[in-house]
Order: sequence, then C-alpha cells, then structure tokens
Amino acid sequence: MKTVSLRLMFGTSLVTLAGLAGCAAPQKTLNPFALQRENDRLRAAMKQYQRQVADYRTKVQEVDADNEQLQSMLAEQQATNRRASNGRDTLAMGGPRDVQDDDNQDWADDPKEFGPARGGTGRAPSRGDSDSAGGWLPIASVSGAEVNRDGNAVRIRVTGANLFDPGKATLRPGASKVLDQVGSAIRSNYAGQLVGIEGHTDGDPIRKSNWKDNHELSVRRAMAVYEYLSSRGGVPSDQLYVAGFGSNVPIAANNSSAGKAKNRRVEFVIQPSDTWASQQWRSRN
Repeated sequence: MKTVSLRLMFGTSLVTLAGLAGCAAPQKTLNPFALQRENDRLRAAMKQYQRQVADYRTKVQEVDADNEQLQSMLAEQQATNRRASNGRDTLAMGGPRDVQDDDNQDWADDPKEFGPARGGTGRAPSRGDSDSAGGWLPIASVSGAEVNRDGNAVRIRVTGANLFDPGKATLRPGASKVLDQVGSAIRSNYAGQLVGIEGHTDGDPIRKSNWKDNHELSVRRAMAVYEYLSSRGGVPSDQLYVAGFGSNVPIAANNSSAGKAKNRRVEFVIQPSDTWASQQWRSRN
C-alpha cells in the first residue's frame, strides 16, 4: 500500500509540474535583422528632414536678398521722386538756376569772396543775373563798411556805432563820411539797381528812449539814412526803399556786448535786375 501511495503522489506531482510548465507565456526572441532595418529607416528619414531644412534656409536667404534689393530700389526711386519734385518746385517758384560751368562752381565754393552776408542762398551768380559787364553785380570797395555778396544781391553793411548814438535815430556828425562813401559806390557801381536800406537793432528791449520798440527804432534809423542819401548823397529817392527789422535778423549772439554791437547796423541791399522788385521799379522808370 505504501508503494502504491508513493507512486500516486509522485505521478500527481509530475502532472502538476507539467501543467504549470504548460501555462507559462513563451519568451519572445529579438530579431537583430529587424532592428537593423528600423535603424536604416530612421537614418533615411533624418537625412530627408535635414535636406528639407537646408532647402528652407536657402529659400529664406534668397527672400531676404530679394527684400534688400527691393528696399534699395524703393529708396532710390523715392530719392529720384524727391529730386524731381524739388526741381518742379524750383521752376514753379522761379528759384535759382543750376550752376552750369566749372567757373561758377568755383565761385560758389569761395564763401569769403562770394558767400552770403546774412541768410543768403550761397548760390554763385550766373551770367544772366544782372546787367553788369561781368554778368553779376560787382563788389564795390566802401571805406568804413563791409561789402559781401548775398546770393545775387550785394550787401553793404555799416555798424550802428558809425552812424548813431545808443537809442538815437539822428545821424552822428561823423556819419556823413561813411554815408558819402556808400552814396558814391551806389552811383558808380549800382546806378541801375534798386537799393534797400535795412535798419537792424540788438535784442535789448527799449527802456529809456521814447521809441515804442526796436522795430520803430530800426525804421527811423533807416529813414534817417534814406533822407541823407536822397538829399545829400546824390542817390535818386525812387531808387531807394526802406525796411526795419528790429532785432529779428541778428548776425551775432545778443548775449555779449560785442555781439550786440554787430547786430546794431544798417545794411544796403543792392538788388539784381532779375528780381521782381527790380523789374517793377524798372518798369516805372
């Protein structure tokens, strides 16, 4: 009986172990050839992506270059349009003509000899600007005065200290010396030109004198010079006109005594024949 029981128990155990072995999941084996194929596929996809990125960058660079070229062309076109517009405005306003030859360009580059004395255009005079033999108004020599070219015009500048006492509009006794020089220059060099007499003051407000303001003082001083030239200077009164600018057109800073002295002045502006004012004056004479 013991032998039978042992055999049954041993057989049952074998059956149980066999059953357990049959229920376990089979282990999957990795295929190295499949892994190699997957790696090759991924490498090919990566190379294709890199080529696409390189193509995209190339196209971006080309677009940037095209944009730069377009911007350059646009800027050039805008500059051309501005030049054309400025040319039309100059022609419409009867503005200065272009310098035509190298000689005129040399004149324009010499501010000491031909530069504007006050707010002038700085343009070299062209040969049709006046009736003088050289084609432009001459620079006369006037003792006690500064003579400069102002665009097509000529300015004779006399400081106020040579003409008036401070706050006064009555000519000083010694003023006749320089005014006689101015009158002689006008008669000799600018007999056919319209001449403006401009009065200018410094920036100090009127305090002690009886003038209302600097404009009134500048006009009265210009009138005093006009009366002298027309009555004693031998200059026809219809060749002269008067303007007072007060302190509006300084030629130096008004924060120093030297600057104020320069601003107190009388200027004689000889107009070229081709200006509108000169044409109107000539048409009446």
